[in-house]
Amino acid sequence: FLVGSTRALTAGSGLSGGGNLSADRTFSVNTNVRDKLIGFFVASTLTTSHRAEETRVYIPFNMEFTDIRLAVTQTPVGQNILVQLYQFPGPISTGSAFYSAGSRPVVAAGNALGAGSAGGDALNTTAFAGSWLGFSIDQIGTTSTGQDLTITCLFRTS
Repeated sequence: FLVGSTRALTAGSGLSGGGNLSADRTFSVNTNVRDKLIGFFVASTLTTSHRAEETRVYIPFNMEFTDIRLAVTQTPVGQNILVQLYQFPGPISTGSAFYSAGSRPVVAAGNALGAGSAGGDALNTTAFAGSWLGFSIDQIGTTSTGQDLTITCLFRTS
């Protein structure tokens, strides 16, 4: 709306506007800012000796797990890379697995990218109630294990 000779800003569903102030402009806030990325990185050659208790981060938010992506710089050969996410209620507690054993996130042999399901029967839980998050490497390639694993987890705050 126009008040005297000044212009007013109004909210909309996406960001637009700027530029010439002599014309009406609409500005808004991105409504998807509830998404949070949590990442892990394992440098060098991968091994199955990596346990979730060794690499944990504390996340103070109540969130819903929505997606996971995996990437390696050297592809696995012979077998897939399998990882598992765990939620720990405390810094020295036992963790509970996010995925059923046969549905863990995977980088398929010969590929550099992988993913996991964030819904359906594969996921034991999508709720993450402000606690610790960790991961284990459950399987690696046999001829080439894979190298430099990046894990990116997407959560949405409640």
